[in-house]
Amino acid sequence: MLSKTKGIVIKSVKYGDNSAIVNIFTHEFGLLGFYFPKIYANKGYIKPSHIQALNVLELTFNYSSSKNLFNVKELNFLYHFNNQSFHQKALYNIITEILNQTLKTNEQNAALFNYLYDYQIPLLNDKGHFWQLPQIMIYILHYFGCAPNCESYTENYVLDLQNGVFIQNSDSKNTYKAIANKEISSLIFHILNKDLELLPSIVLLRHDVIEALIAYFKYHVNENFTLKSREILFEVLNK
Repeated sequence: MLSKTKGIVIKSVKYGDNSAIVNIFTHEFGLLGFYFPKIYANKGYIKPSHIQALNVLELTFNYSSSKNLFNVKELNFLYHFNNQSFHQKALYNIITEILNQTLKTNEQNAALFNYLYDYQIPLLNDKGHFWQLPQIMIYILHYFGCAPNCESYTENYVLDLQNGVFIQNSDSKNTYKAIANKEISSLIFHILNKDLELLPSIVLLRHDVIEALIAYFKYHVNENFTLKSREILFEVLNK
């Protein structure tokens, strides 16, 4: 079936001397693998710059649910990341890392695609800041259908990371659970409630919120989830 769809490049791997295998998150079909023969030979109209992570493409190809790898019939280049400020580059790397660990082959998620296409990827070229990362992580959790339950929140409640609800932590029966403290839980709630975009300027608190959300991803999306680049970023980000 000849299909035309928009796609977001997630990961490219060089194959042989001149070719590449590229994972692309498509609007209609979810994450798919594409084979780009001789793309590094610079002889065709499709260039290596087209398959940079988070580029947005329009693809025409023959789709079949029984295939694992596809050849592109036609490609139009729609959008790319300009790599401007340090914080924008940091967000770019982190978002790419998150998507690589959470998207699954052939699993359609048009709502997540639309969020990335309409909002998050354009924002990277506008005013993206590394400390918006918790907001981005929570949005991604929302589009996977497993964000914390905002309606369970009451002032001074804490977030049960494993069960995704805010609870009263007033007795010993909760001590064995993975619990975010009151301050972190309050910040996560306000991000969920869309009245907090950028974390306050307390560096350690920012780190702790991100660490809590990494643990949340482990429980609800991918048990091996990690953000390897965060340690380097934490060392250089002092404000």
